[in-house]
Amino acid sequence: MIKKALYTLGVFIMSINSVFAAQANVIPIRSKNIKNLPSGDITRDFIPSIIKMIMSLTTIAIVCMALYAGYLHVTNFGDEEKISKANKLLMYAAGGVVIIVISYAIVYGITQIQWNRTS
Repeated sequence: MIKKALYTLGVFIMSINSVFAAQANVIPIRSKNIKNLPSGDITRDFIPSIIKMIMSLTTIAIVCMALYAGYLHVTNFGDEEKISKANKLLMYAAGGVVIIVISYAIVYGITQIQWNRTS
C-alpha cells in the first residue's frame, strides 16, 4: 500500500512539474510560415531546462527514499532486517543528495564559463 501511495505521489509531482515546464519562456519566431516552433540557443535554453528537470526528478526520488526509510524505521517492530534496510536507504539517499549537489555545481560552473565566453 505504501508503494502505491509513493507511486501516486510521484506521478502527481511529475505532472505538476510538466505543467510548470509548459509555461517556460519560448522565443517567438518572426516568420509567418512557421508557427509554434521554439527557437533559441540550445546551450542557453534547452540543455539547462533538461538538467533542471532531471535534477527535480532525482530530488523527488531521494525524498521518497527518505520517507520510505523513515516508514521502515517507525514500523520495524524489532526486526533487525528492516532496520538495516532503512539505514541503507538513508545512506543511499544522503549519498544521492551529495551527488546532486556536486553535479549541479559542476554543470552550473560549466554553463557560466561557456555563457561568459559567448556574451
